[in-house]
Amino acid sequence: MIGNGNIAKVAKSMLGTVIRDWTHWNSDGVDERSEVYEKWKNNLDLALRNDKVINGEIGLNLPSTNYKTYIVKKNGKIYVDTANNHQWDLDDVIDRGGGADEGCEDQPHNLMKNYNFINVRNNIVHSS
Repeated sequence: MIGNGNIAKVAKSMLGTVIRDWTHWNSDGVDERSEVYEKWKNNLDLALRNDKVINGEIGLNLPSTNYKTYIVKKNGKIYVDTANNHQWDLDDVIDRGGGADEGCEDQPHNLMKNYNFINVRNNIVHSS
């Protein structure tokens, strides 16, 4: 996916979709994983304050259904490599990479090989 350059908007929207899809309510009507989701949101907020993420030197890694979601900013555009199992709600998407669902040969997937990422689950930097 290529967005309009607002990595915060794209990442928050995508994490919100994953959380909405994965929410599990117990018999008392309480989301059983709310503490985990709050941690992910807080880690994303911290990552979005990192100058290297804002400048496109480091990308973001979010959880998603089949495999991890990778988001990078390059030349003012947002590239996303992700699973197709969520209904992503991104109005500003121009094109989208299929990642492993498309045989790992599309432009966003190949671009990710050159980046390090902040993992939103644990706030640790790693490579793809």
